[in-house]
Amino acid sequence: MSAAETDEKTLPMTDTHYAVSIRRIYDAHTDMLKGYKLILWEMQEKARIAVAARDYPTGMLEPIPQQTLDDADTLARIFQCKNYRNDETEMWE
Repeated sequence: MSAAETDEKTLPMTDTHYAVSIRRIYDAHTDMLKGYKLILWEMQEKARIAVAARDYPTGMLEPIPQQTLDDADTLARIFQCKNYRNDETEMWE
């Protein structure tokens, strides 16, 4: 196996584009804010697929907790992608 073959097999996500966003989580019965969800998206030509997510339960706290914002920034740096924070409008265009 050549070095080029090894690189291709160990780096499957090099041609994959990602994005990070934060969404609010609401209680289905009361419509009260329960917290936030940090999502890592795989950006495909015609679709966006959530590949990882983490909940940050906060109760009814507004605005977004600093830990959630920091983790979103870190994830975007790791995957070298755009962090949309809590505004996904541009991501879906």
